[in-house]
Amino acid sequence: MSKGIQFHNYELNNVTGQIIQSVPTYIICAHDDITTGVLMLDKLYSVGYDGKLIIYDCPFGSAPAVAKKLDHAHDAGITCLIAQKNAADNNEWLMTGSFDKTAKVWSLDGKLIFKFIDFTQPVTGLTYVHATKTVWIGN
Repeated sequence: MSKGIQFHNYELNNVTGQIIQSVPTYIICAHDDITTGVLMLDKLYSVGYDGKLIIYDCPFGSAPAVAKKLDHAHDAGITCLIAQKNAADNNEWLMTGSFDKTAKVWSLDGKLIFKFIDFTQPVTGLTYVHATKTVWIGN
């Protein structure tokens, strides 16, 4: 069972085309169960079936290191993760959805901002539509 994140180098090969190296440069295993979402902004973020939201520092040329771990970000496995970062309107946040039938909005440093609780089924998908400034939540 996969419990981590693999980092693979991407290179441009003039003979064969673009290539992603098959051997990972780094593997980090900070989750206790399957990792279900990974995204990169100024920091690296991951979520998993263990209910954790993990924030990593990513020093250039070094393996990412855990900066903050929210062990109980949700009461059940986290199914999805999205982010919005728009410097023009100072709008920055993460959003997670879970088998616990909630969706949560977080600051980029891991503070809970808002919790959606009115779902009758697990939250299975999230997307932010910039043109209409709306979040679509699948459950």
